[in-house]
Amino acid sequence: MEELAWKQRIKRKVREWRSILERTKPSKKGFSVESVREDRDSR
Repeated sequence: MEELAWKQRIKRKVREWRSILERTKPSKKGFSVESVREDRDSR
């Protein structure tokens, strides 16, 4: 019974994460390169 409850909780969390990811816009092309460069240069 506990295992079934655990599986249901996992399924619910996966649905929540998918919903969040569907609403998240992708970052612009080259964003990570700029971000890393800014972090490195700010030191």
